[in-house]
Amino acid sequence: MIFVPLDLPPIPNKSELVKRFVGTTYITGHCGRIEVEKENMTITDRFSHWTETNLYWRDRHWTDIAKKDFPEIIDWVQTNLPFEKYFLIRLGRLYKADPHIDNNLFWISQQADDLYNKLNNGEVCPFPNTDMFKYTDFENSIYEHQLANEPVGYRFILSGSRDTLYMSKDQRVKLSDDKKHYCMIPEDTDSYVIDNCTQPHGVDPKPGIDDDRIVGFIVGLVKPKEHKELVQRSVEKYKKYVMTKEMVT
Repeated sequence: MIFVPLDLPPIPNKSELVKRFVGTTYITGHCGRIEVEKENMTITDRFSHWTETNLYWRDRHWTDIAKKDFPEIIDWVQTNLPFEKYFLIRLGRLYKADPHIDNNLFWISQQADDLYNKLNNGEVCPFPNTDMFKYTDFENSIYEHQLANEPVGYRFILSGSRDTLYMSKDQRVKLSDDKKHYCMIPEDTDSYVIDNCTQPHGVDPKPGIDDDRIVGFIVGLVKPKEHKELVQRSVEKYKKYVMTKEMVT
């Protein structure tokens, strides 16, 4: 299985959460769009309104931004999701994404921490070529845990269209429309799970509808029993939305 909506309650107060994330006035910097509402912005202010906003970072803590602006998401995650440990929870404005496989191994590594610290110190640095990195045995063991429990790519949507995520057989190539297998997120849930470590997937945003499409991403260690039970329950409820590898040609 590579996609299924989750049988979980919707996220409360979504319209207000979107307002807190989107802001009103922006400049464009090397890390994306940054909100500028006051003359002297702190690093925390700038981090709050990038294209991506970290809510939980590297198995340490909920960020100050999460606790200040997104307490509803903290409560929803802790109440509903079967995780033993988190490494990364972030919100992102999801623009067009070509077919790819998520590099979760990078996001759980010390090298991600190093990149975050450089950006936090104001350094201008390109995103690294993660294919060249070497990882520790501990980091590799976490990745193996994810592979063993796929589909484990937990996502939730705050705003935007619900039918622009697609699965494909190949990655990093230009696809014709008939090679894109679109997923549908029903209106009675905001969350879904995908096979993100082995299954190529992408996004084709819709102009106007997805100008501020905001999606949440979660990387961590699931509790295998509870995770499996949630997925099985969700398959039973949303069977007509389920997608498997066999369906992707």
